[in-house]
Amino acid sequence: DQAEVLPFPPFLSDPICEPLGTPIPETCDVLTAKPVNSVTSRSLFGQFRYPLTDRLRAVGGLRYSYDRKKIAAYSATVPTGAAAPGGATNSDTRDWDKVTYRAGLEYDLTPKAMLYILQSTGYKSGTLLYDDRLMQFDGADPQTLTQNTIGIKSRWFDNRLKANFELFDSSYDNYQVTIQADIVTGGCAGNISGGCVTGEGNVKTLTSRGFDVDLDYRLSESDRISFSAGYLEAQFGDPGTLDQAYLDTLTTIPALQEALQTYFNSYDGATLQNSPKWTANLTYEHSFNLGRNGQLNWRTHVLYKSDYYTNYMGGSTINDAVSVQPSYTTYDTYLTWAPLDQNYTVSAYIKNISNYPVMTNYSAAAPGQAAGTVDLDLPRTYGVTISARF
Repeated sequence: DQAEVLPFPPFLSDPICEPLGTPIPETCDVLTAKPVNSVTSRSLFGQFRYPLTDRLRAVGGLRYSYDRKKIAAYSATVPTGAAAPGGATNSDTRDWDKVTYRAGLEYDLTPKAMLYILQSTGYKSGTLLYDDRLMQFDGADPQTLTQNTIGIKSRWFDNRLKANFELFDSSYDNYQVTIQADIVTGGCAGNISGGCVTGEGNVKTLTSRGFDVDLDYRLSESDRISFSAGYLEAQFGDPGTLDQAYLDTLTTIPALQEALQTYFNSYDGATLQNSPKWTANLTYEHSFNLGRNGQLNWRTHVLYKSDYYTNYMGGSTINDAVSVQPSYTTYDTYLTWAPLDQNYTVSAYIKNISNYPVMTNYSAAAPGQAAGTVDLDLPRTYGVTISARF
């Protein structure tokens, strides 16, 4: 319930120190206490499998979810150097609940090949944030998902080959997104008053469809090869419009409200970030029998991904060209030795052998930053691990 009151640099205008839309003078500090967050989540769920015939089964399930989020925070503006004033704590509580289900059929084509068709629904609770710049609460509504899948799981050739295939079609409603606006050059990066604002919203629709293939074949007692591939199209639909009342909680500056709506509109037809159309994995394993000295296992792995967007927030649109990660291939290899008693193992590995820089996330400049940020996956990484069991 108690938190240190910390001075913050001036972000946007402040509703107490100055009217909305005007700069905070240097003689005024924004003070905020670290918020107290409370999250409560409860659920009740169950599922069943019921035989209709010797080869056909019905499967299903129900889940009830309840979520409550609460934020209590204290913010104020005071003349620079003055003692932090007392005052009432700002707080807000939001509740959501949802019933989701899973229903489908399973059919045995052969004793070791099963065809299935399923429809499942999902739910993600809304968000609740406190903006210490405007001393207001905002957030996004819950998002829901309906997914249809049809696939085959099978084993062949005395279980030496595992072959799975699945088609899926997913539809999201009210997909939660982050929105931003920057109407002054360097507004976000330079912390310019009235130049930058961020918030959250819900895009009305997002569709994600494609297929997955998973093959695993034991070539011999010592050799095994695995292959998986996937195709994905994840695209936003009409985002709708931002509620004017919500825009007013973020900013009352018309140009910023227009920029926020423009950024939100850019979701129309955009591709979901970190969603390459093609992904493929190939793994080969070979085991060397060392007799009384145990076993040596060598595994090498190849990963391919086609190009994709990585931006979380960037530029004036969601699909910012600077955030594109071009298609790439990476290679890993592992060597593991285990004695006959299996009480310990020694492993050596090299990951990302070609040392290819893979961009995993791009974010435009945030308040107080001089430039945007890029997150990279691991470079070439190598080492040795020793594991023991007692």
